[in-house]
Amino acid sequence: MLICDEENMILAFLNCNPEAFYAGGEICRKAGNKKLSAKNPRWALPFLISLRDKDLVEADTNGHYRVKLDRREKEA
Repeated sequence: MLICDEENMILAFLNCNPEAFYAGGEICRKAGNKKLSAKNPRWALPFLISLRDKDLVEADTNGHYRVKLDRREKEA
């Protein structure tokens, strides 16, 4: 499975606190650098959908994301 640099940045941010759910906007602000956020404030949203399709992250009913439980158990 191929993962691009942006998806790696998002996964690294989500792995800092794997039990917490984060809103898409918060991920856009905190996962990337300022240059990326200034260019496109919603840059992470398409990558979050891609990560969800790859079963690497999960979303709650409010549209907040976290690392998928199966992935956390494999890393431990």
